[in-house]
Amino acid sequence: MLYRIVTLAVLIILSSFFSGVETALFSLSSLKVRHLVEKKRRNALMLERIKQRPHDLLTTILIGNNVVNIAASALATMIAVDFFESNVVGIVTGIMTFIILVFGEVTPKTLALRHNEGVALFVAGLMNSLMIILFPLVKLLDFITRALTGMRRREIKKPIVTEEELKTMFKAGEEAGAIKETEKRMIHKIFKFDDIDVANIMTARPYMVCANINLRINDLWGLFARSHHTKIPVYEKSKDKIKGMVYLHDALKEKNKNIKIEKIMRKAYFVPEAKKVDALLKAFQARQNSIAVVVDEHGIVSGLVTMEDILEEIVGEIVEETDKLSPDIRRVSKNSWFVLGKSDIEEVNKKIGSRFREEEDFETIGGYVLNRIGRIPEEGEEIKDGRYVFTIEKLEHNRIFEVKIKKR
Repeated sequence: MLYRIVTLAVLIILSSFFSGVETALFSLSSLKVRHLVEKKRRNALMLERIKQRPHDLLTTILIGNNVVNIAASALATMIAVDFFESNVVGIVTGIMTFIILVFGEVTPKTLALRHNEGVALFVAGLMNSLMIILFPLVKLLDFITRALTGMRRREIKKPIVTEEELKTMFKAGEEAGAIKETEKRMIHKIFKFDDIDVANIMTARPYMVCANINLRINDLWGLFARSHHTKIPVYEKSKDKIKGMVYLHDALKEKNKNIKIEKIMRKAYFVPEAKKVDALLKAFQARQNSIAVVVDEHGIVSGLVTMEDILEEIVGEIVEETDKLSPDIRRVSKNSWFVLGKSDIEEVNKKIGSRFREEEDFETIGGYVLNRIGRIPEEGEEIKDGRYVFTIEKLEHNRIFEVKIKKR
């Protein structure tokens, strides 16, 4: 009698063991396990190994748990039959079910969830041994399951952590105060990289600084100085015929400053407008390049994009030591602003409190003015638009370079 009671107690302990192990192992994310491996925690590599076979691991645990639970119930019934009347067996079975539920399921699972890291590391070696011992039975059950369900077992390699999980983690970090507002904005901008076209961050063609292929190296110094660029596209006849790129340090290294820049220019890298920013970043890294000419679907040059443009998409405007501090929108009085024609309408609205509408045909304030009047204006011309008056301050090649906006 005593050995039966001892055996029953051991079975209940084993039931709690398997229940706790299941909770501990499957509540640990792959990312957490990888972190434990990097910290070189004891048994971390073994834990990672068994976590890479979740189906076999779960089947092994379920075999162990079900065997001990059934054995415990059967043994409890035998004890009840031997010592009590038959009409009490049902009551004993109910009591046994309650004991297994409390001590074999709920309690161990709760404790294992609270200490999942320590429990998982502690049992990793033992579970690996059990998976080896029960391997034939696990495979047999796997075969039967697949035969009954008609499903083929395919090992699908999943990422350690998905984009949505990362977003949730960062949101939780922000709420806990671990991530600052500026860091959050940068992180969310990075996640949008695969949705942003190169055309949205490039320098548009009218604002490209280019060098004629017939220029000599000595002719470049002024161009480099005025533009504050270190890499300049080289064209033949027009900007539609970009032949290459000339680098400042190549020009400085060349001893003969009187030769044509064609002799030192490098091959240009062309990308389509629809290329995504994340793909461009990877291409820049692979090519060890930082500048590309952007072309539309017809192969016509539409702009220029650099690594700096990508970085500015994350951190905002980067002002280099060689840049002149001349903002696109400058306030000159309480109700007056000087605005560059290339300024984004949304940015203008934020800065001056206006509500100019952005449409598909234009995104800049210069495009907005041209759309309003339907022609090329003259310098000094005033255009009234609701509560605002636009004064054309400067034109460049039939485009509005700078405009003064005054609130009436």
